[in-house]
Amino acid sequence: MERLKTVGLYFVAGLACLGIIIMYGVAKAHTENFNYVFFGIGSSLVVPGLIALYLEFNKAKRTETSGRANLAHFKTNSIRIPVDLSQCTVTANTWTQVREEKTNKEILFNELIGDSFENRETDNIAVSLVKYTTTVQGQRRTFTSAPVAKDKTTLLMLLEMQKETNIYIDRDGKYYYFDLEFLEK
Repeated sequence: MERLKTVGLYFVAGLACLGIIIMYGVAKAHTENFNYVFFGIGSSLVVPGLIALYLEFNKAKRTETSGRANLAHFKTNSIRIPVDLSQCTVTANTWTQVREEKTNKEILFNELIGDSFENRETDNIAVSLVKYTTTVQGQRRTFTSAPVAKDKTTLLMLLEMQKETNIYIDRDGKYYYFDLEFLEK
């Protein structure tokens, strides 16, 4: 479905470009009578493209705004538990990813001179989780944050600087939100 939508968007953008070319050609034609028919055809091809662009950008804004509004609504209507970040445990996974990003000529040249390791780019990737265990409504529960794209040392330092945050739990105790928004600043 997403692919069909993308093809349709490119089709409408192509029609809009064709309409712009037609309108430009009509405007630049040095004739005595301005040809309104072709100019109208060109503008009628541009209008669907403008509408599609407007709807696409408007949908992206609406999705982002509704996500923020849902989170704000969840925070105001849920149970807030203060979290001492020094009591949290951090688990981290790190790995190295190797990828090739050279052109064929560079790869061939590096192979010929005996430096084949030059063909690979390496990325060091770190993903961490923050866990906090506490008693909520008489039950001992462990809350785990969403994955954080930081290494363990950096994350521990940022948690120590922040000192405290909150966990928001819905009234049923089924869903929760571990507030680590300060890490995104």
